[in-house]
Amino acid sequence: MKAVVGFIVAVVVVCVPAYGATVVANLQADYDAHAPADMDPATGIADTEGNGTWAYSYADAEDFGTATGSLTPLSYASAGLGILQATQYRGVNSGLLLPIVTSAGAFTVQPDAASDELAIHPGYEGLAGDELWMSWTSGVSGVVDVDGWIHNISTDAGPTDGVLLSIYNNAGTLLQTYDVPSWGEDIGNGLDETTNHTFIDVNGIAVNTGETLYFHIDSKIDANGDNTGLQIVITQVPEPGSVLLCLVGLGGILAWRKGRN
Repeated sequence: MKAVVGFIVAVVVVCVPAYGATVVANLQADYDAHAPADMDPATGIADTEGNGTWAYSYADAEDFGTATGSLTPLSYASAGLGILQATQYRGVNSGLLLPIVTSAGAFTVQPDAASDELAIHPGYEGLAGDELWMSWTSGVSGVVDVDGWIHNISTDAGPTDGVLLSIYNNAGTLLQTYDVPSWGEDIGNGLDETTNHTFIDVNGIAVNTGETLYFHIDSKIDANGDNTGLQIVITQVPEPGSVLLCLVGLGGILAWRKGRN
């Protein structure tokens, strides 16, 4: 009987986490949990779950290999700039001090980011440091899903073309690309991109501790009106082997009980 009880306990220990999922990073919550002045973009921003770090950077290059070899951290700025009134991270030596990563409350002359997302703006194509690269370095090993959304929060109805979000794994494999329309593009189709979100859904990404996922936000051709709301949630999910072991264990219990009857 003791052996049977021990076997059942072992199955429960395996099965409970096998069917659960744990949030290991939340872009907006992790940003807002820190006083911006205390952040150090050179070493990363620890996520509130204690499972990794975020970094906000810029580069001249769009292609993964060149860009990730020459990323420059965005710098903390305590004062506003132009249409910005909130604290933010921005490119100090890049064109027009872009890109920018900040929290809700930053953009003062147009619809703002919601409280559950960050406000970002890539740089202008052709200017120094125009490419915005955000990254999360994992503090866990296993399988993760990336979910969230991205949408335009500008009301610039001019000839803008939206942004392009590309997600890469640590090896530089392109996992997914999202072409996000501008407010001006959508409004002609009866849509409003300030509320019409593009949802992010990339599942089953294998990561090891210390490996990095990269999120590249590109202005495409025209950066006018590219004020953008972004939220990313990273969840660690059960590995297939754990689920299989759980099913085998449960099958063993059922077979044993059937044999007893």
